Amino acid sequence: MEIRSIQPSRNIEVKDKTVSARSDFSESFMKSYKSATKEELESYIKDIKKKGNKLILSKSYIDVKNYKSTIKNYLKAVVDYTYILNKNIGFWENQYYSTVETINEQLESLTNELLSEEKENLDISSTIDTIQGLLIDIYK
Repeated sequence: MEIRSIQPSRNIEVKDKTVSARSDFSESFMKSYKSATKEELESYIKDIKKKGNKLILSKSYIDVKNYKSTIKNYLKAVVDYTYILNKNIGFWENQYYSTVETINEQLESLTNELLSEEKENLDISSTIDTIQGLLIDIYK
């Protein structure tokens, strides 16, 4: 057995990619989080419009409750994804200051637009809710 020639090994540079891997992970995590919240809010909007149209046709108390609970869930999600509440202590220990920061202005404008579109349905649900309350008061 004959050994021909041994070639010298090449120098291979090893770069530290742990930082970029972490930043890539955090970027991909934020992208997936934003897309998930966007999908969730879009499904709420579709559901609100569907239940609003159903409410216009039926005007039943069950549809009012479903419509109001859907709007409540949507607004809770919007508040969670749009605003940050900061609490600060003042000079005196018994003074607390709270500030609300808007972190997603596009979502806020979308919510205002949706609520203005659904104003008629909200008025109908409020009126039906008031009538139901009066009827319950009459029976008591």
